[in-house]
Amino acid sequence: MRPPLWHPPVDLSTAEHAIIKRIRRAKLFVFLRQHRHTLYTNPLQQELATLYKDQPQGHPPVPPAQLALATLLQAYTQVSDDEVIEATTMDRRWQLVHATHSVPAEIDAVAACGAGVVLCPGTEGNLGDGLADLPGWLSAGVPLAIGSDSQVTRAWPEELRWLEYGQRLGLRRRNVSAAPDAEPSTAARLFGRVSAGGAAAAGFARWGLKPGARADLLVLDRLDPALRGLPADHLLDGIVFTASARPFARVMVAGRWCALNDEGIASRFDDAMQALWAPGATPGSAYR
Repeated sequence: MRPPLWHPPVDLSTAEHAIIKRIRRAKLFVFLRQHRHTLYTNPLQQELATLYKDQPQGHPPVPPAQLALATLLQAYTQVSDDEVIEATTMDRRWQLVHATHSVPAEIDAVAACGAGVVLCPGTEGNLGDGLADLPGWLSAGVPLAIGSDSQVTRAWPEELRWLEYGQRLGLRRRNVSAAPDAEPSTAARLFGRVSAGGAAAAGFARWGLKPGARADLLVLDRLDPALRGLPADHLLDGIVFTASARPFARVMVAGRWCALNDEGIASRFDDAMQALWAPGATPGSAYR
């Protein structure tokens, strides 16, 4: 769903006139208030809106111009995410991406307002950004999803593997994500949490194999070496921690079976990669 355009008031209110007269140092606040309607014009906002998929699912996003203004003010005032949470009305519509350097007070605040968190372990590992406090987020009951903004890897089993192994290395503990009394399987607990959190992040009211949910599913290849002989309740462990490839026999997206080895798609992908790495092009720095 694409965001609406942001059309804040242009004329100053009586209260704003009084406040501006008293401001002596924070001139950026005054400038942005007086000129925000000229900075974020309709053409610019329409261009920013094209970054969002035009589809009916999900909640209406916050206008990008409003987010950009808030980011400028946060950088200008040098306030932490914790202070932003206190000063901003947050609820389950919010998804906080990365959450790498959160402190316990911030985790508690996010849990209290119902917002979700999108963890990107592959991206953090590739860029060296650090580790999220996974035990803290899990114990607080915050909805979790996984994602990637670096595009270095786009495989959910690998993301879950990074998520768990990073915690083991950082904390020097085994099975950090497992809950022996509730769900002893590390992979099963992570998969369950990020499946539910991912559905919420995508705006789906129903998710999984249930009536009314979108038909997205994977059919496992039980003959894959990573899965052979495993009991059903350990298949997720095999997929996440053992399989070196994707052990899937079939894939369905939105009720349509997808071709796993489509030569047309492969050919177009080859063309795109050749153009990306052609002389004069600028490939992503993550590959350097």
